[in-house]
Order: sequence, then C-alpha cells, then structure tokens
Amino acid sequence: MKQSIAISRLLILLLLLFSISCNSNESNKHRRKYSNSGNTEGEYANSDSIPPPPPEWCMSVERKQEKIMGANIYDARWSNPSLKIKKEAILVFDCTDWKESKKLVDTILKKYKGYYSKEVIDHDSYSDYYELNASLPAENLEKFMNEVENSIKTLQNKTISKEDVTTSYIDQETRLNTKKKYLQKYQDLLAKAKSVEDITTIQEKIEELEEEIESSGREFEYLQHSINYSSIYIKLFRHNDNEYQANKKPPFFSRFPDSIKHGLNSLVDLLFWLISIWHIILIIVVIYLILKRIIKNRRMKKQVAG
Repeated sequence: MKQSIAISRLLILLLLLFSISCNSNESNKHRRKYSNSGNTEGEYANSDSIPPPPPEWCMSVERKQEKIMGANIYDARWSNPSLKIKKEAILVFDCTDWKESKKLVDTILKKYKGYYSKEVIDHDSYSDYYELNASLPAENLEKFMNEVENSIKTLQNKTISKEDVTTSYIDQETRLNTKKKYLQKYQDLLAKAKSVEDITTIQEKIEELEEEIESSGREFEYLQHSINYSSIYIKLFRHNDNEYQANKKPPFFSRFPDSIKHGLNSLVDLLFWLISIWHIILIIVVIYLILKRIIKNRRMKKQVAG
C-alpha cells in the first residue's frame, strides 16, 4: 500500500516537472521571436516576407469576388469619390401678363440648353396658370433660376433641393462592371467548352447575366441622367377677375326662384331616396302591424277577464 502511494506521488511530481519545462520552452521561443534588435513590431518587421492571407472562410463576399475576378473592385473611388448630386427646384411667380412671362421662360430655357418634359395650361375660380416641368444641365440650374427671377420679378416661391447619391452611384456602377466581367469570363469559358452539357450550362448563365446587365444598365443610365440633368417645376399664375365672386351674394329677387328650384330638387331627391329604401320601409310597416295586433289582442283578453 505504501509502495503504491509512493509511486503515485512520483508520477505526479514527474508530470509537474514536465509541465514547467514546456512552459519554459514556450517563453524562450517568444522572447527570441520579439527580441531581435529590441524591435517590438513582430517577426515580420525585419524581413521582406508578409503575413499569410486570411483563410477564405473569413473573407467578405466582395473580397471573394475580387479574388475570383482578379480585379480590384474597391478602387480609389471608395476612399475619395467625386460627389454625385441630384438637384431639383421649384419656382412660382404671380404674373400680371402670364403669357408674356411664359415666352420669357421659353427663351431662357432654350439659352441654357433645357427642355420641357410637361406643359399644362389651366384655370380655376381664382386664377389662370401655367404648370411647367423642365430639365436642363445641372451646371446651368442656378444660372437659369437667377435669370428667370430677374426677368419676371414677381417671385412667390423659390426652392432648391440637393440629394447626395454618390453611394448609390458607385454601388450601381460597381455591380454593373462586376457583372460585365463575369460575362466576359463565361464567354471565355464558352469558347473552351467541349461537351454539350457544359456549353448549355454556360449559355444559360450568359443569357441570365445579359438580362441582369441590361436591367442594371437602364437603372444606372437613369441615375446618371438625373445627376447630369436637374429637374425644375415652374408655375406662372395670374389672378382673374372672379377671385371674390364666390363670396358675393346675389340680390333677393334673383335668390327667390333659385330657392324654390332648390327646394323642389331636394323634394325629388327625398322621394327617390325613399323609393331606394322600400324594403326597409316594408319591414317597418309589417313589424308595426304585428305589434298593433298583439297589443289589441291583449286588451281584448283583459276586457273579457274583467
């Protein structure tokens, strides 16, 4: 028994000595690794080698695409992009001569290479007006607005809104370019394909990519146009002579026949309304007759009993 206890203690002592020896070796390795010339930058500081790349499982989707395509997707535009601004504006004028003002706007818009996307001429109880939707090069928007304002000089409202679409622009452009590179890759593979199955599979991928490129290309072109061309809404209105006519009451003798006519129309409307709910009226009449008969029978029974 004593011999077994002694053997167990000896084994435990040997294990402790082995553990201490391993820890000492590891510490010496770390000290040698970081003690070269007192440098604390790590083992790559004094050599031309670079750390190995991260494993593929920890790469982002975009980084994997970059590796596959052999292209630098995230180029310098991400770090220092040129701003892409979309501008919209509103101008409202109260014009004495609204038609002449429209001619002035036409001339100035043509001068700054703009065009109308919509023209509306209309009137209401208070005014006659033009509603104009125009587009012109973004760099000419402020010049156009200032010249129109100085020419008509009856400005009621002026609004300019600017939206930064740089992120959306770069995102759409990057996605479109990536799809084009994939398409080129598949086209190269199609030229090398030999089996019918491979050719069919690659052609399906190419058709799918071509549809996506066409759709993405239209969206990107629309975004480019909205950046390069600013849109502006212009309203030119003139108060007409009937502005306060709605608030004026006609004389008594002219109101009298109108009142009779209005009363007759109301009576006719009431008659047609009653006709339209004939089924409800019929139900009410039947319920009334039934209740009346019940009440009458109760009274007769009381008289007989009395």
